[in-house]
Amino acid sequence: MQDLDGLTEAAPASPPNAVWRIGHFVFDPAARTLEAEGSSERISGKAAAVLLRLAEHAGKVVSREQLIAEVWAGNSYTGSSGLTHTVSQLRRSLRKASSAEPVRPDSEADEDTGPIETISKSGYRLLWPAVQVTGAEAEAPAPARKSKLPWLAGGVSVLLVMALALAWQARHGANTVAQRSLSAITTLEGIEESPAYSPDGHSLAYVWRRTGVPPRLRVVDLQRPEAPARELTDPQDRLYRPVWVDTHHLAYLQGQHGESCRVMLVDLRNDSRRDLAECHYLTGAATLAASPDGQWLAFSRRSSSAPGGLALMLHHMADGQERVLAQAGEGLGYGEMAWSHDGRHLAVLQLKDTVGDLVRLDVRSGEVLRLTRETAPIWALAWRQGDRDLVFSAGLAGDFALWRVDADGGTPSRFARIDNVGSLAAIPDGSGDVAASVLRYDDHIELYTLADGALRSSIRSSGRDLYADACQDAEHPIFVSFRARRIGVWYRDGANAEARELPLPAGTPEPPACSPDGRRYATVLSPSDGPNQLVIGDLNGGAAPTVIPVQAEVASPSWGVDGRTLIVYSTRENHPELWRFDPATQTFSLLTDDHAHFGREVMLGTQRWLYYARENQRGLWRRRLDDKGRPASPGELVLNDLAQQDWGNWAWHDGELWRISRGAAGDQLIRRDATGRDHALLTLPSASIGPFRSLSIDKTGLALVTRHGPTQGDLVRVPADGQ
Repeated sequence: MQDLDGLTEAAPASPPNAVWRIGHFVFDPAARTLEAEGSSERISGKAAAVLLRLAEHAGKVVSREQLIAEVWAGNSYTGSSGLTHTVSQLRRSLRKASSAEPVRPDSEADEDTGPIETISKSGYRLLWPAVQVTGAEAEAPAPARKSKLPWLAGGVSVLLVMALALAWQARHGANTVAQRSLSAITTLEGIEESPAYSPDGHSLAYVWRRTGVPPRLRVVDLQRPEAPARELTDPQDRLYRPVWVDTHHLAYLQGQHGESCRVMLVDLRNDSRRDLAECHYLTGAATLAASPDGQWLAFSRRSSSAPGGLALMLHHMADGQERVLAQAGEGLGYGEMAWSHDGRHLAVLQLKDTVGDLVRLDVRSGEVLRLTRETAPIWALAWRQGDRDLVFSAGLAGDFALWRVDADGGTPSRFARIDNVGSLAAIPDGSGDVAASVLRYDDHIELYTLADGALRSSIRSSGRDLYADACQDAEHPIFVSFRARRIGVWYRDGANAEARELPLPAGTPEPPACSPDGRRYATVLSPSDGPNQLVIGDLNGGAAPTVIPVQAEVASPSWGVDGRTLIVYSTRENHPELWRFDPATQTFSLLTDDHAHFGREVMLGTQRWLYYARENQRGLWRRRLDDKGRPASPGELVLNDLAQQDWGNWAWHDGELWRISRGAAGDQLIRRDATGRDHALLTLPSASIGPFRSLSIDKTGLALVTRHGPTQGDLVRVPADGQ
């Protein structure tokens, strides 16, 4: 079964048109409705998919792993929290019309669970009886109310939850700071962390991790980027924090969190390894640093004489002699550390619970200078060239970003608006730039422009860009984004311009649409309370956008060919169909009568057509319109190769139909020419291309596609401030 609210799901065991009686409810999985006692509620696609699987196994435990595998396509990162949220939604929906507590089959569940019981560390069980019935045995459900934001109900709802969960991390006023550009150094499917540049700047070493695969120490020749990376593994499979001692030797930690740890040295000329010293390791804390001349290694070690139980040690590489540089105070430990380029100072993170102080230690005298004050978590740091200041990753004043502080103390200032930084390293080229290990999770989405089947360029940001519409061309996209840690509508006015957020009233926006002339945009806002709002604005700025309150639920706007009216999905009078809306008169006129879901008006020669997808059905339909834009023929199926989840993933350009096709070969961008022949322009792994409205074609024939990225951490180049 395809789900309008997320990625492709596995087919259920029950027939596609089966209706279920669950307790005193009638559940129609295809229509996603729950009816009881004269009331009807429409639930999300994810909720319907989960309830269907629980109904198919009523009275039995369905594991979380199975539900995530089948409903979230195995995406455990988004599926875990999504499943918990979905079950909570189902419990509320199933309680609404409950007049009596049905008999529980074989257990006494907590009264808060209602009809769905949580089995600790296992899964869920439907406690109510569930029986599959025919359409004649079940009363016809009442007309369903459409979700105000169908595109948010699945994959994007996960991003919304994440954005809300992280809202405390950022302040609204931070939007005035320009987004720093990033250039990727590596892009592997996994986590790339702890970047370290060789003393001559010719090589980059880092640790690569992926679930189920032993970690690898990779060394990249930056002078020959086309050459294969050199890979080293450790027999203990506990490899962390590589640091260069000289151009031929790398030290690293072979550790286990809070327990055994050894400082190891590897000779890159022959891969031989040597055990140097005992150490103490904390997960995520890079407690190892090498002096610029390669003579000393700094690391932490357990110490009975230190009040906090840890000492900061210096190990001399030539003779193995060691000395104590500092001792941790009561309740303190050591985390990230970095040696200044002149070798005089060691910057160290003093940890206390989940926060820490950044301190500067004089290597000769042991004198301590505190640079920050236990106000927020800090987890990565690096000296910039010249040793005048340090860059660190922290959440200061609720704003998670890269910060800079003077080496002699002072108030930190923002260096770059980049979060999720795992580690930092200075780039030895005199630019003052740093390299950052930026963690990008399953919600990481980039917009790509495509031509001739190749990835032409990438519109990069902090991630979470999606649902674009090409306006004048692909270099002028309007799109939904989470850049400001909330859902907003953004616009980029040309290839070299920084994207800017469009001023909108409070509320959650629908994917926006550009007018045919590329000068205006339209979107639908769903405020926390009150009616929906249609918003029409000018992309050139100037006047404030026009806001039109609409009493009916509307969604999925697109512009008519006249550039004056809008095609919208609406449930006016409890009748979900496509309507034409005239903003000037604020009037609706009905366009369809077959549960159309999303449509675009198309001119083929002198004839106007309405092409549209139908709710919960595969395929693309069309009907002829008269010269005034009114329906003049019944709907006819013109294309069956369009998944339910792709109701907006199609577009007309120059007499040709472009669409997203999903199959065994993966996700494909297909162009159907005027003769009806299909041409595959791009093939990506399954579930790579976003659902709903992730495809747009500009006037020159360039396609904008929203591509989901894999779980990965890219090493990226962060420009120096002001560069």
